[in-house]
Amino acid sequence: MHRRAIATAPASIANLGPLFDLAALAVEAFRDRVEVEVVEELGSGIRVEVEAEGAPGGKANTAYAAAYRLLEYLGETLHVRIRVEKRVPPGRGLGSSGATAAATVYALNMLLGEPFTREELIRFAGEAEAVAAGAPHFDNVAASLLGGLVVLLDRERPLAAKLELPQDVRLLLFIPEGDVVKVPEGMGKTEAMRSVIPHEVETRACIGWMEKALRLTVGLGVDPYLALQAANYGGPVEAARSRLIPGYNEAKRVALEAGAIAFNISGAGPSLFAIVREDSVEEVRRRVTRVLEKSWGRLSVVETGPDEEGARLE
Repeated sequence: MHRRAIATAPASIANLGPLFDLAALAVEAFRDRVEVEVVEELGSGIRVEVEAEGAPGGKANTAYAAAYRLLEYLGETLHVRIRVEKRVPPGRGLGSSGATAAATVYALNMLLGEPFTREELIRFAGEAEAVAAGAPHFDNVAASLLGGLVVLLDRERPLAAKLELPQDVRLLLFIPEGDVVKVPEGMGKTEAMRSVIPHEVETRACIGWMEKALRLTVGLGVDPYLALQAANYGGPVEAARSRLIPGYNEAKRVALEAGAIAFNISGAGPSLFAIVREDSVEEVRRRVTRVLEKSWGRLSVVETGPDEEGARLE
């Protein structure tokens, strides 16, 4: 007898400016689709097939590691087939690997009778991110599992809290169609973007960074749009990474002039995001696109909103 579940999980924007490695926002624009099948037959093992050009299959995919971690914790030895349909653009800073891991553990958890809560699944999906990023990361997977804006309160457990956003928040995603960031041979894109981050930060810069992080989180319950302005500040991380993204500073300047609430790098990049109100969407889109076309060539611009649902069964 075969048991099968199909789950999807949304793309996500990590960091959101000052919340480096501590937050991500699930977005409606893209969802990875993962079909997990537990096969009742002799033998055990995990087989992963991926339908996407440029996305790794087998043990190199986060789906494999996510399923392995969950089954290992339970002490289960099952024969599992996993088919991944990539709908989140890989390597673009939109939490592609995290969406796959989230959908995998969500579907597998359902097949096993829901031994874990959504919050508990963050651990297995985040540990699987080591396949793509070189180390466990829980921000993207937390947003893909829970939906909405998720902040990590404890990265070791991990423990996450979901914050409420204004209902009329809109997002513009600027996604390059080519490789605008040159990654050193033998190094993944996320790993390369991490390698440029400074190891030491001056006290004054650190205090400013904390101020913006507190404004963005605690401030949402006081003045949501003032709070969201803090997403414009990425501190030393933004300063280091922006030098590797052609046209970034000019794009940010024109976005803010056109009325964007905030503009920053999505995750480890190279995609960029703007937080906008309805009445400024078209002007921000037009002006930023004009700048980035000169630096990037072809790009996609996607208008979207927060995804409040997170992982779900299809």
